[in-house]
Amino acid sequence: MKTVRYIFKRLFFIVLTLLAIMALVFMITRIATMKSFSPNASFTDLLSYAWEQAILLFRGIWNEWNWGVNRYGQSLWGIFEAKYTVTLRLNLIAFAVYVPAGLLLGVYSAVKKNTWIDHVIGSITLVLSSVPGFVMVFALIMVFAYVIPLFPSQYPSMLADNLTKFKAMFIPIAALSFQPLAQLARALRGELIETLYSEHLLLAKTKGLNNRQLLFRHALRNSLVPVIQLIPASFLTALANAFIIELIYGIPGVALLFLDAIYRPGSFGGVIVFDSTTLVMITGFYVAIGLFAALLIDLAYAWIDPTMRIGSKRTKDN
Repeated sequence: MKTVRYIFKRLFFIVLTLLAIMALVFMITRIATMKSFSPNASFTDLLSYAWEQAILLFRGIWNEWNWGVNRYGQSLWGIFEAKYTVTLRLNLIAFAVYVPAGLLLGVYSAVKKNTWIDHVIGSITLVLSSVPGFVMVFALIMVFAYVIPLFPSQYPSMLADNLTKFKAMFIPIAALSFQPLAQLARALRGELIETLYSEHLLLAKTKGLNNRQLLFRHALRNSLVPVIQLIPASFLTALANAFIIELIYGIPGVALLFLDAIYRPGSFGGVIVFDSTTLVMITGFYVAIGLFAALLIDLAYAWIDPTMRIGSKRTKDN
């Protein structure tokens, strides 16, 4: 029951924080836009007018889930829904790849400590952990789209067949996966080696536990406690990298929508114009993921280590 109360309390503050940030983004971008068109207007008038528009926007969202239309008369929510599903699907597939792969690689490297396998894994993960995804995508495009033409060099159009779209997912997913995979593997290896050679594990071994029992019953669970916080953080990092990868690879996700919301190309160069409502949607999307990731970290701690009670004074102190 205490856990349920804690979750609802956190969800309440997540909603409040999300609304506050979205309102702040709307006010700032709307005032900046109006100031560019009316440089002589007073800040008080701009603030008052922006506040009235913010009230109308959030009232429409609350009553009818109406986010308005863009400059072409298209539903903003309909456009955003099509975009964020692409971004979220890409990141969730990558997440499902690099988390288990990174953890398994970390366990295997720790078990094979100081062998040639451990050295090879350590060297590869050291390099991969240092290269961000938006840099890795260029190398993957050069190798797998031009040198060995197995995958498309750009994301195909919506009219392409399903096989082409499926093949086009390889490069961005690989670019997103390599860095967090390597970071998780290195982190778990270090924690697991320290735990395996700790005094209480060595004492348990003298009492008759075999290596498999030591690893899965004791060492792995203890080692995952400090590593578990890296998993939601890795998702947020991959999500940030995906923003640039989408622009590079031409993926029709949130990044292209964001670019369209702040930049209007023209015959003699582009112009910066803020589409406040679209920016509010995109901000809410990323902030909500970040806030829920923080909640999942706390819940994961309690699941991995039952001695840590959700909502207790000990959890807060830690």
